[in-house]
Amino acid sequence: MTDHHQTNNNEITVDHHRPEQTPPRTGFGLRDGLQFFLCLLAVGGTLAYLMRPAKNAAQALVQASAQAAPEVSACDYQTIFVRSDSALFQKLHLTEAVKKTIEDPLCRVTGTVAAVKTNVDGESQWQFHSPELLTAYGDWRRSLADVSFAEEQLKATNRLSETKIKTLSGKIERKRQLVAIGTDTQLDLAELEAELIEQEIENSKAVHEAETALRSAENAATVSTRQLEQEGIEPNLLDSDQENIAIVMANIPESLFDSVQVGQRCRLRFSGLPDKSHDGEIAAIVPFVSKELRSMRALFTVESPHALLRAGMFADVELGIDPRDVLLVPTEAVVHIGLADYALCRIDEEHWRVAAVETGPSHEDNVEILSGLSDGETIVGLGAILLKAAMIESLDESNFTEKAGDESQTAGASESAGESEKSDAAQNGGAEVSKPKGEEP
Repeated sequence: MTDHHQTNNNEITVDHHRPEQTPPRTGFGLRDGLQFFLCLLAVGGTLAYLMRPAKNAAQALVQASAQAAPEVSACDYQTIFVRSDSALFQKLHLTEAVKKTIEDPLCRVTGTVAAVKTNVDGESQWQFHSPELLTAYGDWRRSLADVSFAEEQLKATNRLSETKIKTLSGKIERKRQLVAIGTDTQLDLAELEAELIEQEIENSKAVHEAETALRSAENAATVSTRQLEQEGIEPNLLDSDQENIAIVMANIPESLFDSVQVGQRCRLRFSGLPDKSHDGEIAAIVPFVSKELRSMRALFTVESPHALLRAGMFADVELGIDPRDVLLVPTEAVVHIGLADYALCRIDEEHWRVAAVETGPSHEDNVEILSGLSDGETIVGLGAILLKAAMIESLDESNFTEKAGDESQTAGASESAGESEKSDAAQNGGAEVSKPKGEEP
């Protein structure tokens, strides 16, 4: 229907007011198809992920376990694990045990001039640093003199006894000849034979008394010798004929007993003579250990030209200055656990052996290793103390004994289950084989 409007200009206009109608949508459009394809792709990917092979799942589990593995742990007896990509491993400083030739002294101890032999008025005499030592020396010399006297007395007694017996034996022999020719009677011969027996008894008694006196003198000499040694002097050194010689006494720690031996060179510097050093050697080691100091006493002989050394002077002794080959490691590489020392030796990239070591003297930042390590072996130096907790755990053998028992029980249960499954399968298989073909469903 058309509406006509008349304007002032006699123009007629026609208005069309019909509403627009949208045609209904039918089928799938491009946008809907794209959405359906994406949904289908997502569902397929989910199903593929859920149905992926078990091998991929195991690999993922291993990777997840590796990522969750601790940085350090005790994995076996005297063996620890340190992850090579961990922050803790980056803090460790690896080094090698190196064998070197050194001339550093084994130890430094303080000594005392115990005795000095000097010439006084043309006669050599010993001067001692304490009255107790002088008294022990006097008793020792007196006991030696008593032993010498007792030995001479025993020799003289034996000679006298032999002479008397020989004299009486000659008289008896002549008396027998006189009795044979009828000059003397048998009674005279019997009297001489009785006198011989009496003399043998007296001689035996005299020899016994002389031997007893000698044993007593020897026992007294032994006691005086031990007393002299306990005072710090080896008696054999006091028999030296050398003039102007000094005996220095020093206490050696018990830990160095195996390293000290007679003839070892040493260097001494005396407080009264600070500008001069004296070379000496270990002349003797006293066979006594001090209970208070837990040390043994070593004696050094040193020449004293112009009688410069005096009894009682103090000295700094550098013991063991001979060149020697030693195995050195950094001091930080040794970890003290309980009553022993340990070091970490490399097994492979991430496993380390907890090795028990025996240490010796220290030299600046290094320490000697007497046993437990080999030359060129890779060890953990600086930072080894950070692994002490794992080292302590690895040294407890009971932890790994229980673990091994649990693993053996688990393995036994798995084997039993496997055998049971095999037995069931065999029985089922036998039943299926025994069925006739006609009875199959």
